[in-house]
Amino acid sequence: MGMYKWFLINQIVWSYMVELVLVVYQPVLMYPFFMAYSDGLLGLLGPNAGVIMLWTFFFVNAGSFHGLYFCFAFRVSCIYYDNLLTRIFERKSSLLKFGAITMVAFQAIIACM
Repeated sequence: MGMYKWFLINQIVWSYMVELVLVVYQPVLMYPFFMAYSDGLLGLLGPNAGVIMLWTFFFVNAGSFHGLYFCFAFRVSCIYYDNLLTRIFERKSSLLKFGAITMVAFQAIIACM
């Protein structure tokens, strides 16, 4: 449980950030179109604040997916011995590189949606 607790803390922080963004933003989707307006506290600040919060929402969701992926990858590396994931999670330098690369990849995937 030594390293996994940090992955769980990371996931919890991202999850709380998603909930905080949803409480402040409270998007109301206009179904057949890719549009939404804010019905929460952000609705009082005008349409420009909604655009910024929408991108913040995408960023926080990508971070949440990244946290889930890291927890899953660590559990898989514990199950199967002597694979690439096990070697990545053994050293902190390769773990930081892997974390940075996957975070950028998740942000790019979410931004392209």
